[in-house]
Amino acid sequence: MSKGIVPAFVAAALLTAAPAQALDVQGTWTGRQVCKVFNGGKFVDKFESVMEIVQTGNEVAIDVDGGEYVYFGTVIESQTVPTKGEIGLTDCDPDSDEVGRLKISGNKAKGISIYRTDEENDTCKWKYARASTAAPAITACPDSVTTTTIAPTTTTMTVP
Repeated sequence: MSKGIVPAFVAAALLTAAPAQALDVQGTWTGRQVCKVFNGGKFVDKFESVMEIVQTGNEVAIDVDGGEYVYFGTVIESQTVPTKGEIGLTDCDPDSDEVGRLKISGNKAKGISIYRTDEENDTCKWKYARASTAAPAITACPDSVTTTTIAPTTTTMTVP
């Protein structure tokens, strides 16, 4: 092959390559959470759990345990490995300050959330495996996030 043909062949192959796919986290995930709780005393709460995720682009609605815990979040895909990334999540409950971070690797998710109310502080470890990629029928963050339009409400605060 001549030197001019090889670069032309490589350039043509790169131009016809399939576009990269966004990290897909949608579906039903099964696993467990282990929460360390302090409410004046200390205890550990361990429970089996089902997490359902609906995804639109990089935004997600997350329902844990049939509406017991409801979140909205954002998926950030790894720049180097298309099956890895993270979800940053925020609790929809206005009386909760829970935020979390889930690391996604293929069909596995591991992460942590921190929760605070006036009565207690919790740190929870999450560990899930995807059981299904089918879109679950959930509605998260009532009045601000739905399964068809995932868009959290923005609140502006003015400080005197």
